Amino acid sequence: MTLIKPDVQNAIDNHLANNPKTTGLHILAVSEVTRGLIEATIEHTYGNQQKAAKILGINRTTLRQHLTKYRTQR
Repeated sequence: MTLIKPDVQNAIDNHLANNPKTTGLHILAVSEVTRGLIEATIEHTYGNQQKAAKILGINRTTLRQHLTKYRTQR
């Protein structure tokens, strides 16, 4: 029984194939999923951070910290 969706599995396989000495894969994966959730929720709430934070189940300060982090990574 496969617990990982095929597209996620392919991304993991590609990452490992191109980076055989990789470390911190779990942190990388969680970070990317978190980023996607936040970006989608911000878009859904038309940029309303308070509503987005409530939907995500985090406080607004944490949301703003994530947004600042993701802006600097672009």
